[in-house]
Amino acid sequence: MINLSEQIANLSEYFGVRSTHYYHASTPSTYDPADPLVYYVDESARAAYTRRFDAQGIPLYVEGRSAVHLPVFLCFYALGHLEIYRKQKNDESLARFLKIADWLAANQNGDGVWLNPLPNRKFGLHQPSPSAMIQGLAISCLHRAAMVADNRRFHEAAAAALMAYGKDVRHGGVATVTDGHVFYEEYPSNACPHVLNGFLYAMWGLWDLARTGNGMAADLYNQGFRTFIEWLPRYDMGFWSRYNLSNGPDNPATLHYHRLHIDQLTVMHQISAHDLIREYRDKWQGYLDNRWNPLRTLPKKLRWRFFYSGSASD
Repeated sequence: MINLSEQIANLSEYFGVRSTHYYHASTPSTYDPADPLVYYVDESARAAYTRRFDAQGIPLYVEGRSAVHLPVFLCFYALGHLEIYRKQKNDESLARFLKIADWLAANQNGDGVWLNPLPNRKFGLHQPSPSAMIQGLAISCLHRAAMVADNRRFHEAAAAALMAYGKDVRHGGVATVTDGHVFYEEYPSNACPHVLNGFLYAMWGLWDLARTGNGMAADLYNQGFRTFIEWLPRYDMGFWSRYNLSNGPDNPATLHYHRLHIDQLTVMHQISAHDLIREYRDKWQGYLDNRWNPLRTLPKKLRWRFFYSGSASD
């Protein structure tokens, strides 16, 4: 969900005001093939959350009058503290990271899923729902928690999270299949299908376990990678990147998400050395370097946000 302050920060960026919003932190690649403890992008800025916590010290995501445990938000917070611990050997950050890993292990349902508790009517979601992005981020947290704490419970929870990748969204999973192409959906809804950034976070969770020799994770990753390579050109607008593959009018990425796409493609190229990924990473960086391109996307973004999103049936 996007709150008012984030909407204002998004809009200001189109006019040259670089956002300092908490959710718009820079995410340069930190992928290290020799060190699986390192996450793929630097999330350390996400550790700087001070707004609200529950009685156990778990951060609460605040939206209007509601404050909830939002799994995506918790994972980013945890990965930020892990990065601080990795760089500074800060025991407090390690404790905060492991506290979130404990929460994830305790709040996974019997299908290996964590639900997003907030409805998202704009994206056609009216009740708590699974998300491939949640699955991927949670796996990444739990996998790293198992490395630093050697806790079998974390290993088991990360492995159980794979089940959702093999199930269609119609049956409570996070996968869709289109013309033989498997895609892991951030939002299991027809209103906002095939979100690129959420798919890649989901893929990184799979890659974490594939690197350990987990055959199921490797197979799911390979299926997703084939889709990624086949569909990557479809996310290119000729002057910007698409946030998702919309059923209707184009939905351009905001500036924050376009930058994130570039960072994510950098990581995917580091993992795979695939020339097509480097080509689009460089192309999208070139789009970003042209100061007029963000303004070119704004009418399309406003059209999608105010006149299309949420109009498709679930």
